[in-house]
Amino acid sequence: MKLIILFFLFFNLASYSDVFEKSYAIVTNIKTNLIWQDNIEVTQYTEDFTMANVFCENLILNNYTHWELPTIKELHSIIDIDNKNKTINKKFKYVKPVIYWSKTQDVKDTNILWLVDFKTAKTLKSKTDEKYQVRCVKRLEK
Repeated sequence: MKLIILFFLFFNLASYSDVFEKSYAIVTNIKTNLIWQDNIEVTQYTEDFTMANVFCENLILNNYTHWELPTIKELHSIIDIDNKNKTINKKFKYVKPVIYWSKTQDVKDTNILWLVDFKTAKTLKSKTDEKYQVRCVKRLEK
């Protein structure tokens, strides 16, 4: 009986820990109701902050519109901390260990934005005119 209880406890914890679901060109975090862009463009498209915003605003993916750049907290939520390479969660197909934009501004200077380096899992700062990768996010209504 104890073995059965342990099995169900482990099964429930394992299924709860994997909150990401992959479908065509997107990954959904079912806990946060965030949909992430996951197509080839996330590995190819680099742009300054203004054009990164324009890209996300114009993105239509899986019939979803109204995409935007993620916050720094949202970007951190897709880091796979158990992976020694500090890459994005394993459900993402299109992964490039580079720096991605967030829309989170520095409190002291609005021309400085926070970014995440998915090779090192470090948080960085940059001016808005630098060029980095773009991965858009969509917030679903709860």
